[in-house]
Amino acid sequence: MLEVHPADADDALARSPRSLTRLVQGDVGLSFVALRARVRLHRSTYEIARGRPLAGVASAVGYRSPASYGAAFRAATGLSPGCF
Repeated sequence: MLEVHPADADDALARSPRSLTRLVQGDVGLSFVALRARVRLHRSTYEIARGRPLAGVASAVGYRSPASYGAAFRAATGLSPGCF
C-alpha cells in the first residue's frame, strides 16, 4: 500500500528522485524514508482502531511481517501495537 520511493514519483511530479528527496527534507524536515514511516504508522493507528488484526494492519501499511511492523511501532510510540 505505502511502498512509495522517490524514484516512483519522478515522472508524475516532473522531478528527479534527488530533487524530490531534497524538497521533502526542506518542506517537512524529515527524510523521505522517515516521512514514509510516519505516514505508515499514522495510517496503521486507524486500522488498529477499526479492529483489524495486526497481521492485516502490517501488510496493509507496507510491512513485510508483523514483527517488523511491531518493532517500528514500538520504536515510534513506546507501545506495542496490541497495547495501542
